[in-house]
Amino acid sequence: MISVMDGHSVTLQTNTEIQKEDLLMWKFGAEKSLIAEINAEAGSFNTYDVPDGRFRDRLELDKKTGSLTITNTTTEHAGLYLITISGKTVTEYRFNVTVYDDVFCCDSTEVVIRLALSALVGLATVVVLVYDIRPRRSRHHSNNREQREVQTNSRRTGVHAAFNCQGPPRGHTSDM
Repeated sequence: MISVMDGHSVTLQTNTEIQKEDLLMWKFGAEKSLIAEINAEAGSFNTYDVPDGRFRDRLELDKKTGSLTITNTTTEHAGLYLITISGKTVTEYRFNVTVYDDVFCCDSTEVVIRLALSALVGLATVVVLVYDIRPRRSRHHSNNREQREVQTNSRRTGVHAAFNCQGPPRGHTSDM
């Protein structure tokens, strides 16, 4: 099964190379309507439309491989495609094509814009986090530095600070 999004192109690959005696016939649907034909010996390469006009100006044939490209697909292009390659041997390939309409999707320009905006938002988030964490670390480091300085000075002078961050020292009573 081959899936394609509405409005996009799909190529049905034959994975072969046309030989000079080959006759290729592409057919579509349960009715097996002829939509493309290659007669290598006569040098003719033709695409045909079906009565409802769904393939008008949408079919392209690869003249080397016989692959069929359907451009600007719609849900009308979903269905069974059959290619018969007749030459020294007869080979058939079947392709079941589904066309889906992604109402939440967008064109390629909008996708690029959305990706760029997402990247910028992600980058801005990282910058904010880094600058938010950095001041906290520096405050934490400066508090530790001040505590070390108080301890160092108290060792030198023999005077201990009456209060630290945790409250009064043990054994200290309040005069209130």
